Amino acid sequence: MKFNIKILIGILVYFNCNLENKLSAQIKQKTKIVFGNSSIDQTIDKSTFNYDGTTEEAKYKATSFVLNPGIGVCIYDNLIIGGSIKSSFQKYQQLEPISSDSKTTSNGNGGNVFFRYIIPIPFQVKPSIQLGAGKIWYSDKFFDNTSIVESYKYNVRSISVSPALNIFNKDQSRSFDIGVNINFNKYSEESTYSENYGSNGLFLGYTIYLK
Repeated sequence: MKFNIKILIGILVYFNCNLENKLSAQIKQKTKIVFGNSSIDQTIDKSTFNYDGTTEEAKYKATSFVLNPGIGVCIYDNLIIGGSIKSSFQKYQQLEPISSDSKTTSNGNGGNVFFRYIIPIPFQVKPSIQLGAGKIWYSDKFFDNTSIVESYKYNVRSISVSPALNIFNKDQSRSFDIGVNINFNKYSEESTYSENYGSNGLFLGYTIYLK
């Protein structure tokens, strides 16, 4: 009987220590991160915009691909603040009020700042939520069939909410990240044209944690 009690106590101690190790394996304060992710987004939506004081509505389709490398630091356990560089390529087609074969291609570069919170559950797969704000400056080329008709520049300011799943290795030094971006955007071209619109995208990424 005493032998069985010792075995039971040993099993309980083992599982308690294992659970404590898992619970303490959080992203600690002062941990630095280096990451990179890419996202793809296709939007078919209606938006309102103001042009020369007149409010109009347009339906458009936009497909974009964004590369987003960045760095950050954990200011409290599991709470990260950081910044990133964004490089974007976009194809845009207006469907209404004028539907045609004309398209616009855009190349843009900009930056983003963010807060990311990783929920400290005792598993290798941890959910996270990120709030970001940024701006991208674009250079556009407007095509009518195959010829360039016009080129111009504009910028897009964005606020984004990004829930994700982070799949960690055993020592939590690296993670594979998959999530969605929910973006609230403001398009501005010079001072006479502006447009508010939303976009959603899927992103895949990889993060290194430097403890």
